[in-house]
Amino acid sequence: MPYSTKPVLLIAILFIVACLVKPVDAGVIVSVDWDATLANGIQSTIVASPGDTVTATIVFTITGSSSVSNYEISTRFSSSSLLFVSRTDTGPATLPNAPPSTGNTGPVYNIQSTGLIDPIVGLYGVNEFIAGTVPSFGDPGPTATSVPNPFAVSAITFTVRPGANGMVLIPGLFNMPGSLDLIDDNTNSPIPLSELTFDGGSITAVPEPSAIALVTVTLAAFGFSRYRKRNILAV
Repeated sequence: MPYSTKPVLLIAILFIVACLVKPVDAGVIVSVDWDATLANGIQSTIVASPGDTVTATIVFTITGSSSVSNYEISTRFSSSSLLFVSRTDTGPATLPNAPPSTGNTGPVYNIQSTGLIDPIVGLYGVNEFIAGTVPSFGDPGPTATSVPNPFAVSAITFTVRPGANGMVLIPGLFNMPGSLDLIDDNTNSPIPLSELTFDGGSITAVPEPSAIALVTVTLAAFGFSRYRKRNILAV
């Protein structure tokens, strides 16, 4: 009986199609948003002046088939750019089971300067927070379709220091390994780092009024000097 090539050809076609089809992106994106309403999406950059009070909202965006059952996140902030003021745990009112952090607010470490250097924010202070998205271990947490995305998990308030500019705040799993920093899915398994994305928040500095005044006076003096010199040469 002659051997049929049809099954082999069919398998080959299915294999090629499977290789070419891009899998659905799955994971969790942790971002810094300076617009607490999230009405305009995630605003990761803010214009600020020294002395301004700003609030960074840490938000999660769940993508694909991912889920989140509990988490602990740490943040690093530029100690030369920001002065820690306070922190609250907040989350979406529509979250199933219970709001985040119910009975599990965790410690906050508002060390203004650790004396350590981060490659992104330079000398940094730390603010660690923990919040469980479900009331009890093992309960199902939010998925990409069960809650509005993105949703807030924490809000951290700072005072802007003079000279603040560039990337000033980054979330991450900085206390790994050997600590509780993690994001678990609904199987209570840590989500692989390859499926986690951490986006920081930056500040665009506005010159201090005194600096603007100094520049104005300097330019005016320079203009007057040139005007006076021109008049003298014209005589």
